[in-house]
Amino acid sequence: MKLLFDQNLSPKLVLDFDGYFEEVRHVSDLNLDRVEDIKVLEYAKSNNFAIVTKDSDFSDIVSILGFHLKLFGSEWAIVRLRTSLFYLKRISTRSEHLAMMKSMAY
Repeated sequence: MKLLFDQNLSPKLVLDFDGYFEEVRHVSDLNLDRVEDIKVLEYAKSNNFAIVTKDSDFSDIVSILGFHLKLFGSEWAIVRLRTSLFYLKRISTRSEHLAMMKSMAY
C-alpha cells in the first residue's frame, strides 16, 4: 500500500511510516501542496496512492465524482494507521512488514 499525506498533516509523518509501506509521500514532496484537492485525487488515483487526510472535502469529492481509491479521511482512520505502525515496528524484517500490510489491505 502506498500512502499520500495531505497538506493538513505534518510532513514528519512520512518519516514515521517510511519503510513500513510500499511508498510514503507528503503532498509537499510532490509539489501538490498548493493545488486543488481534485488534482491531489487525480495524482493519487493514477499512482495508486491511498490518501491520508483530515479534510472532509476529499470524501465529498470522492462521493460526487465516483473515484475508486482508498481514503483515510477521519481521525479514526489516522489512529488506525498509527496503531498499525506500532505493530509493524514490532516485526523484525521489512519483508514481513510488507506481507502484513498486504494482508491488512481493504
